[in-house]
Amino acid sequence: IRKGMTVYGSAGAKLGAITEADFRSDGGVENFTVEHGLVFKKHKQLPGDVIQEITGEEVRLLIDETEFDLIQNTEDIEA
Repeated sequence: IRKGMTVYGSAGAKLGAITEADFRSDGGVENFTVEHGLVFKKHKQLPGDVIQEITGEEVRLLIDETEFDLIQNTEDIEA
């Protein structure tokens, strides 16, 4: 995966776009960050194991929009 790819939930809802990704030594995705929101951009970091498939410029997740919304935004996590 790479920056700018569009992320969709399991039911097809557009969730946001990839802003960064970390990879394991075997080339698999360790985790990735999705930028979302229309006016105020927020970010969520997700583990690579929630990726269902990657096709062209799209990433489809195993989770749906509701589950995505439950993940805390990185801006809201206290250090």
